Amino acid sequence: MRWLVPDVISNRFVAERLCFFEGGDFLISDTFFIATLKREFRKKTVLALLNSTLSLLMLEQLGRKNMGEGVLCIYGPELSGQVLLHPRILRAEQATELESRYDVVATREIKKIFEEVKMPDRRALDKVVFDTLKLTRGEQDAVYEALVELVKKRAEKAGSV
Repeated sequence: MRWLVPDVISNRFVAERLCFFEGGDFLISDTFFIATLKREFRKKTVLALLNSTLSLLMLEQLGRKNMGEGVLCIYGPELSGQVLLHPRILRAEQATELESRYDVVATREIKKIFEEVKMPDRRALDKVVFDTLKLTRGEQDAVYEALVELVKKRAEKAGSV
């Protein structure tokens, strides 16, 4: 029997930890979505972009908030509508730096978003994305604040029911 080894794994149900995982030679349940990238895209670059705070902010806005306990529900339509910096925009040295920054984030425990946005390695990964988009310091701070606020509101709404 042959198994599909996906490039990217996305959790279908998200609480306060948002991230995408690299696929591998292991089984996963139906609480995850899997993706195989087109050959033209480097897996690590796409994973780094998906795990950038800007991408996670977009996901927080697209996800369904109809689950209990403040869980964000992510299905195929949300993933296919995910706004992401296109890998082709990155120069070769930017892609290399982004991948290097991702390697650090990918090898540690992902924290709740309230802590995650303060992590120096996360900030270093985001800096590559933010610099590529030429975001000002104020715009960068607004991305972090918006993500934290959306996750906080989702959790608070669940607690008020």
